[in-house]
Amino acid sequence: MPTVAVDVRPSRTGVDPRAARRTWSRTVIVGAIAAASVGAVWLILRGLLVGAIQDGATVPVFGTPVPSFGASPSAMVDRAAVLAMLFVTTVAATAARRPGLFRAFLTAPRAPVDLAVVRIVVFGLLAVLPRVREAVRFSRYPTELQTPPAGLPGMLRLVPATPGLVTLLAVAFVAACSLACIGLWTRLATVTAAVLGLYVLGIPQFYGKVTHYHVLWWIAAVLAASRCGDALSVDAVRRAWHRGDGRPGLPAPSAAYGLPLRLIWLLIGSTYLFPGSWKWVSAGPRWAFSDNLRTIMYEHWSRLQGFHPLLPVDRWPAAYMLAGLAVMAFEVGFVLLLLDPRTRLLAVALGVAFHTMNYLILRLGFFTLQACYVAFLPWDRLARRVGSRLRPVEASIPAGRGRGRRVLGAVRALDVLGVVRTAERSGPLTVDLGHHRAEGWPAVRALVRRVPLAWILLPVVYAVPSRVGDRWLHAGPGGTRAVRAAPRAPLAAVCVAAVLIAGNSLAGLGAVTAGWPFACYPTFAGIARTERLDIRLVLERPEGDRVILDTPRLRQLVNWEKFDGMAAPILRHEDDALRRARGLVELLRRAGIDIPAGTRCQVQRVRTALGRDTSRRPSTDLTFVVQN
Repeated sequence: MPTVAVDVRPSRTGVDPRAARRTWSRTVIVGAIAAASVGAVWLILRGLLVGAIQDGATVPVFGTPVPSFGASPSAMVDRAAVLAMLFVTTVAATAARRPGLFRAFLTAPRAPVDLAVVRIVVFGLLAVLPRVREAVRFSRYPTELQTPPAGLPGMLRLVPATPGLVTLLAVAFVAACSLACIGLWTRLATVTAAVLGLYVLGIPQFYGKVTHYHVLWWIAAVLAASRCGDALSVDAVRRAWHRGDGRPGLPAPSAAYGLPLRLIWLLIGSTYLFPGSWKWVSAGPRWAFSDNLRTIMYEHWSRLQGFHPLLPVDRWPAAYMLAGLAVMAFEVGFVLLLLDPRTRLLAVALGVAFHTMNYLILRLGFFTLQACYVAFLPWDRLARRVGSRLRPVEASIPAGRGRGRRVLGAVRALDVLGVVRTAERSGPLTVDLGHHRAEGWPAVRALVRRVPLAWILLPVVYAVPSRVGDRWLHAGPGGTRAVRAAPRAPLAAVCVAAVLIAGNSLAGLGAVTAGWPFACYPTFAGIARTERLDIRLVLERPEGDRVILDTPRLRQLVNWEKFDGMAAPILRHEDDALRRARGLVELLRRAGIDIPAGTRCQVQRVRTALGRDTSRRPSTDLTFVVQN
């Protein structure tokens, strides 16, 4: 009987060919099942969804109608099915090819320093955000100009926005953000800031255009439910001092710090996913392969007086069409790129490039969203790499009674660079700098000099004489406290993030851009119109003189960012257009414009053609006489 030789040697790549074929087969099968499932759901629900859009169905909770962006409902549903099929198939196939990818994404440990940096940036930014000052200023605006956002329309009815109350809560909010930033009473400060921020940051959203800084509040809420104060905080220094063992004050990397960061990544990714999806659903490939992006550029440039981009992109059709395609692909694929460590850095780099080009061409910064990119960087690893290039400091952990062990532990809680190394040794606190050795209070000075985050203590340690410092070190209490066990993943952070992701997903699926605290970021969906509608006020005073206030002047007097939202109900001829126009006149009075009683006010709509050559066509739509 002939024998058959079987080659069992591994391939040159180290991968079993049969295992690779099985993996690819499993990937194809799972992807096909996912695509078929989405297709079946589409066939069942297509007629129902098309009919709901045609009948003006509203988004649950928010109560706003599902927009069509001028597209056919049937075409929108079909394109949504294609996009959902591609997205679900990609996720399912990836999970089949790399079974542990999603579990590793959620459970990967991270250092407490990485989460602490996000805490410092987010709450520090909230403390200085101009929106807090806007809340105080808008609380003095006429109530006729209020346009409640979707989500919390009754917030100002529940808690009236009186100037005195808003000022008090704004001060408390800034104080809580400041305490959270430095990490003093971190849990209480972060929770207080998140609760007050829902109200204080929400007040500007009731006046005109909704400004999209929602992601800051989302991240603040996740941080409030996490262990974000275990590093780079006054609380961490206090815990190391009270523990009194001289050991490192920084906990080891854990999923308790990694999971909140991953949830923050998903929240950031959702800000891109839904706008990109609506671009495809509303217009399909035409959104990119037409003059649509050029029209959007013209519309923005027309609102920026004297602005000229560095490059005449509008004259290069191939350039802005490819840019439009790149935008659609980036926004939909950003979340998918985050899941794999091999493509995560690419996603961050593309995000930075996306926002940079938006600012250079359209002056759309979204700086609050860009600031949240600190959540993607491995700050602890970068700090340790910098510290590895520095000369280490050898410090002894003093035995017996005294404050030396406490001081050493407190300083090490600030040693994110990892330059301080310790060893058990009898005698006083000793620091070996390589070229000389210091003991007692001079050793404390040497430690503070070598730890950058402790430099704030330099004036204190040098102001205290060495003799006095030595007596203080030796006179303190001895003993140590039990070391806290490694923290587990916080269930509270998971619950908070789940609510945030669900609310934001609902707002994104309904394209609710004017909402608080959940809203879809600007979609720029549909095919942009080739003309812009502005407002103009013509004031005829009783004395006979005439004053004309165009949109650029009105923006300067009211608020350049919020004015368009205040004027939109007037331009749309809503039922309360006259009441809002009177409120706008009252606001102009407070801004210093002389509008005496008896002034005849004409509200005109001005249609402006967009492009290199603009033409304007004004028409008078509303006239009233200003009362006392």
